[in-house]
Amino acid sequence: MATKPIFHAEYIEPIEINVLRANLQGNVDGVNIRQKMESYNLTSKLSQEIHLPEGQVIHTLKLKMDFFNKKGKSLNVKCSFEIQLKYHVVDLGNHSYLNDDDELELTDVMRFSIAGISFSTARGIIYTRSLGTPLEGIILPVIRPQTLFESTDSED
Repeated sequence: MATKPIFHAEYIEPIEINVLRANLQGNVDGVNIRQKMESYNLTSKLSQEIHLPEGQVIHTLKLKMDFFNKKGKSLNVKCSFEIQLKYHVVDLGNHSYLNDDDELELTDVMRFSIAGISFSTARGIIYTRSLGTPLEGIILPVIRPQTLFESTDSED
């Protein structure tokens, strides 16, 4: 029986981060949305590319938010972000495998670790990018990385 490869977080090396899209739509009237909103709905979509020869994993994270007032009525304000994060993974071959469909996949530990890093990085980017805008003070929640692979978003 083969043993599982030892995983160290240091195996994941961020090499490039790009904000591909940042969009705010709706009537904001120069007012901080946080002052008007009671809640928001966050949808996410994470796509993953694995490039074994280069030892790279690329995550593209799409996030959308719809804002609601205290009565649950939409504020007709939406924002969306698309952020691409590229990583070099030391010894990627030992942390990936071919699934039953002959598609390359990461081990769960590696997949969820990189997803957690991607989402945490996106939280920080969105927070700092929104300073001085109507979105100032909006902080994305901490989530379990597994949920990024369960989430669906039918719109591009």
